[in-house]
Amino acid sequence: MQMAVKDEIPVCVAYEIDGNTTVTFPVTSLPEAAELVDKILSGWKCDISRIRKYSDLPSDVRRHVAFMEEVIGIPVRIISNGF
Repeated sequence: MQMAVKDEIPVCVAYEIDGNTTVTFPVTSLPEAAELVDKILSGWKCDISRIRKYSDLPSDVRRHVAFMEEVIGIPVRIISNGF
């Protein structure tokens, strides 16, 4: 199974509620009032399903992982790209 590839990947990095921005998921009585604040990351236009070594991943994929590590504050130890 091959996944669709995209030029850009939006990643939610915060929420805006009534003009205030928070990085905490909004637990309110009206969560639909929260607007997503996205950061746009570069996508990749290749099949990575058979890649087994991190170093063989395209640079855009590695940058995506590094961004996630920075946002969550812990290193990513396992990446799954297939079944």
